Amino acid sequence: MPKYKYKDFNDYWYNALTRHERGLLARLSGMTYGHLMRLARGGRMAGPKTVARLQKVDRRITARLLRPDLYGKRVFLPRKTSKGDVIRPGT
Repeated sequence: MPKYKYKDFNDYWYNALTRHERGLLARLSGMTYGHLMRLARGGRMAGPKTVARLQKVDRRITARLLRPDLYGKRVFLPRKTSKGDVIRPGT
């Protein structure tokens, strides 16, 4: 399972970017600063076009980062084999 550096876009927006870099991200992606701030605070949800535009500017921005509700980490549950044995994830 991949390890992620930021838990969501809010964490990325406030911890990874300086104020100057936030404005630069907005200009390069063709979005307004306010729109990106609303994305970070959870007031708006990112669609596929928004994700694609932001990914072109910075590869650290992923669909999982913008929409953890849709693309969050998978939960691996134990499953049984045909013999009834339980297989634990990672084994």
